[in-house]
Amino acid sequence: MTPQDPAHVIEHPANDPEVARFADDYARRFMAHSRRRLRRHKWGDFKHRRAVRRHWGKALDKYLLTWSAIVDFAETFVEQEGPAAEKRHDLLYAALILLHARACRLARAVHHDLVGGYVDEALVRCRTLYEVSVIAQVLASYGQEPEYADLAERYLQHKIVTAADDAKTYKDHRRTLELDPMDARQVTDIKTAREKLIKRFGEAYKTAYGWAVGLPGMKKDASFAGLIALTDTQHLRPYYRWASHHSHAGSLSAAWAHQELTEGGALIVGPTTSGLVEPASWALRSLCWTTESFTLGASSRDEEGYIDGEHIVWMVGIDRLLCSAEEAFERGHEREERAVAKRKQKLTPSQSDRAHDREV
Repeated sequence: MTPQDPAHVIEHPANDPEVARFADDYARRFMAHSRRRLRRHKWGDFKHRRAVRRHWGKALDKYLLTWSAIVDFAETFVEQEGPAAEKRHDLLYAALILLHARACRLARAVHHDLVGGYVDEALVRCRTLYEVSVIAQVLASYGQEPEYADLAERYLQHKIVTAADDAKTYKDHRRTLELDPMDARQVTDIKTAREKLIKRFGEAYKTAYGWAVGLPGMKKDASFAGLIALTDTQHLRPYYRWASHHSHAGSLSAAWAHQELTEGGALIVGPTTSGLVEPASWALRSLCWTTESFTLGASSRDEEGYIDGEHIVWMVGIDRLLCSAEEAFERGHEREERAVAKRKQKLTPSQSDRAHDREV
């Protein structure tokens, strides 16, 4: 067998010396042209980002400014409310600040994906960001009620249940993966803590959303669908399903890899310049809902139960920025559609025929 005869490799096992020689030769030849290949890819990325900026630049800038305003507000809020919350050992504050920090990071990652034209990947992050916002809304809405006074603690402590499940999975597969065993004492401590929590909160606590068992509509079992039902975002279930398809390997998401372009059908393996409106709007709104939940659920209140008026002003101002960003994305969509229409127009049969006649 020679390196020029790759088809013959199929008849040989992977550990065959001839296969190894062919593989080494292929890797050497590939790496010999690596610089040229990398330059081509980097130039392609640059051109694509430039195309995205041409249609969506102003919208993406407004997205980033809205994100920045929310982060600035959160930092100010933490400076004002944090010391008092820590002093009173406010677990609701502790849960909401963690969720808000994660929401900020996810929203920034969505922006990064959109700048690069990776819309499907942005939708996957939007799905997670939406989950964060839903949980934040549920905690903020019910965590302050006497009936659910331990809700924030249940949520925070549920990480031990998850850690125990992860430890078992690690133990079951570590030998195959050739990994070191976990510290025996650490595993025992996790198991003991898990059992104590289940004994305290009930058997249902060991399920994925066991911390939410007992909330309205989830007296015996809890699910994310049940959490969504407790918020005002049920109308976003279609978007959640849409993003879920991109998160999994079903045949529908596989079919989306094939798209009809102006030049004909193609398998999409790289970035795109279309479809930024939905993930951008969904991500910003989820971030704003998380911010609102953090503010309303973690603010100290006066004797009449009102929060600081400055916080309300900030939130209303952020909503204005959000609306401005959404409008900018709609305009970007219109520009992108006009550009696509022009490309299609250039490829109409009549124009092709005229071009052919001129050449003849």
